[in-house]
Amino acid sequence: MIFKRYLVLLIALLCINTVVHAENSEIKTLQNNINQVSKTLSNDEKVAQHLSQQVRELEDNVAEHAKKIYKIEKELAQTTIRKKRADQNRLQLVDDMKVQQIALREQLQALYSAGQQSHLKLLLKQEDPSDIGRTIKYFELLNANRVNKIQSIKKTQGKIVGLSDKIQEDIIRLESLYQSLKIEKLANARTLESRNRALKKANHNTAYRKKKLKTLKTRESRLEEQIAHIERKRLERVARKEKAREARKEAKRDKERRDERRELATQKKEANAFRRRAEVVRERKRVKEAKKTSKRKTALAKVEASNKAKIAKNKAKTAKNKAKVVGKNQTFSSAKFSRQRGKLPWPVRGHLLNKYGAKKNEKRRWHGLLIKAPSGTRVKVVASGKISFAGYFKGYGYLVIVRHNNGYNSIYGHNQAVFVRKGQRVNAGHVIASVGNTGGHAQNALFFKLQKGKRPVNPLRWLKK
Repeated sequence: MIFKRYLVLLIALLCINTVVHAENSEIKTLQNNINQVSKTLSNDEKVAQHLSQQVRELEDNVAEHAKKIYKIEKELAQTTIRKKRADQNRLQLVDDMKVQQIALREQLQALYSAGQQSHLKLLLKQEDPSDIGRTIKYFELLNANRVNKIQSIKKTQGKIVGLSDKIQEDIIRLESLYQSLKIEKLANARTLESRNRALKKANHNTAYRKKKLKTLKTRESRLEEQIAHIERKRLERVARKEKAREARKEAKRDKERRDERRELATQKKEANAFRRRAEVVRERKRVKEAKKTSKRKTALAKVEASNKAKIAKNKAKTAKNKAKVVGKNQTFSSAKFSRQRGKLPWPVRGHLLNKYGAKKNEKRRWHGLLIKAPSGTRVKVVASGKISFAGYFKGYGYLVIVRHNNGYNSIYGHNQAVFVRKGQRVNAGHVIASVGNTGGHAQNALFFKLQKGKRPVNPLRWLKK
């Protein structure tokens, strides 16, 4: 009998050892998989970091091209004005030269007439010959002056023609440079879009690897717990059998335990009675808890229905805001910022996507406005002030901060390019940037924010309705 028990125990131990060995083998396989996934995840993170750096460099290139295009546009406009003025001066000189030519022709005719009639006047009118000579000399000097003027006008006209030709060459050169810059900007934008897609794919792969690594580590932890649990069960089983054997030996050696068993039986009856009473009390308590739970569920259902109604209302309100176009027919004032509450112009014309105070996610709210506009749309400062920051800022892309009077600041984010520098003073309506989606934003839009010191204020209370 004892031999059979030891045999059963030995078989059980062998089974447990087999299971533990299989579990250990599976753990080793999991650890190898974890190491492999960790290496792949590290490579994916390096690729994502490299692509992120390339995206940043391409955003800088696009911004630089936008600045150059803006500068060439201004230079082209000024050159066109200069050419128009040069053409006007040339036409005026042509008119002046015609007037001088007509006057010279009339003087030559008068001089010719005076020279033909001088002898007849001497015979018939008996005039002084010296008077006629002086008159002819006067006409000769006047004609020489007219000729000099005509030659001077022709010389000036030649210079203006040469200047006009040079200006036309500058216009052609600037237009050619403008077109080449636009082509380069378009190529950079396409490359940037391609890098963004690659970065998105790399981030997706990284997230997938992280999730897989987490799953493998969870499985490894569970297997280790399972092995430890099997080992604990084995030790408990051995301990229980040893304890039962000792109990049987003790029962055989000591017959006085019978009285103790009877006493224990009596105590057990009393305990059963007490347990039944306790079960009655627990049942009553459970009924009360069920009623309270039912009431709580009813209240939660009402709150959930109310929240759904609020969410639907907010969605309808957001849709209405998206359809609304803001920033039409703006006029800019040179008055101080603190005196323009409710009168400020909008920095850009577009669709209002998010209002101040609207939910951004479960924990955060919008502290400014998000205005959707086409890429490259000019962004204008709403009031006069001084540039306190102009450059790239993490999370906001190309950012401009303008300091106004009385501690007020206006902030413009997610720009494609910045056209001002730190410390520069700007007047209301000055072009400071162009609309873009830098800083990881999904669509082309301007983030506009107002602050009093470090405290954000609602821009809708300051902007024109």
